[in-house]
Amino acid sequence: MMGHSRLFPSDSGSGRPALGAELAGLVAAAEYAERTGVCDTREGVALARAVLLSRESGSHADVVCTALATSAGRPSAEFRAVYAGAAEAYGIDPDVPVDQVADRLEERGTDLGQVTEAVIRFESCKYLGMVWRISRRLAIDYERDAREFVGEGWRGLLLALRRYDPSRCEFSTYAAHRIAGTIRDSIRDESPVPKRLLTIIRKTARVEEELTVRLARRPTAMETVQALGEHAKYLRLLPRFAPPASLDELGEGGANGREPPSEPVAPLRRDAADAALDSVCRQAIHSALSGLPEEESTAIRMLYLEELSGPEAQHRSGVSARLIRVRAGRGLDKLRCTPELAGWR
Repeated sequence: MMGHSRLFPSDSGSGRPALGAELAGLVAAAEYAERTGVCDTREGVALARAVLLSRESGSHADVVCTALATSAGRPSAEFRAVYAGAAEAYGIDPDVPVDQVADRLEERGTDLGQVTEAVIRFESCKYLGMVWRISRRLAIDYERDAREFVGEGWRGLLLALRRYDPSRCEFSTYAAHRIAGTIRDSIRDESPVPKRLLTIIRKTARVEEELTVRLARRPTAMETVQALGEHAKYLRLLPRFAPPASLDELGEGGANGREPPSEPVAPLRRDAADAALDSVCRQAIHSALSGLPEEESTAIRMLYLEELSGPEAQHRSGVSARLIRVRAGRGLDKLRCTPELAGWR
């Protein structure tokens, strides 16, 4: 497991964001434009939003005040002075989350939902380096392409900027946790196997390896159960969730002379009830996949039944790995709602 210092960089990118103050300054500058007779406040806010969405560098004050001053034909210094004193003039704490500031300012009669998004998006451009660093480091752990994580990482960054409370911690620490957490959540959501069972699978594999070294032989199922401290019913589920090498092997238990995938623990004795349940599970999977659009069922087969990596699936299908994962995600969302697989959640 990677260390805290390696995953969460100590540098703060562009310092501590104060988006509440930036939003207050934008509204104040737009209201000043109305007082000068250039445009009403809503038009000024819309202009500020448009220019923030078109830029990726600079300060909020420079971008907004320059645009409004140019439109008004007045010195930008006038708008900067209004912008700088906005938080104090409105009686707003600049360190509270930006949504709280937006709620306060909307009492003045201007809808700030879209411009708040623009303020957050503009600020996020300053921290994209952090998203890339964390994406690359997690890509090593999960053996994935870092580019697959950037979108989710950026979503985590936007969430961090929206909810950041300076009284609790430094922004770099909070944002790094949000970015990494959002990426990990997206990876977990790709799997149709419940998180609890995935944890048991990993724990079982580790314990079995330790027992094999200590006993100089493969441990029995009961020895593994005793070492795990888990009820045997969990171990009976593991072979059902071990992905087969192909869809044919899922339906037939093996194809072309290949052996089925190795189980993480020594197999327990099977009886007629086990065989019947496995048959029901296979039929349920086939039935559920047949009800999906072809592109979604194909994506699920490649990623989860055949265990292809993103690049391998891309090479086979000619579709980008990211799009394949999006399709598989849509398909899995539908499968979780199907009656056939209701008991698998």
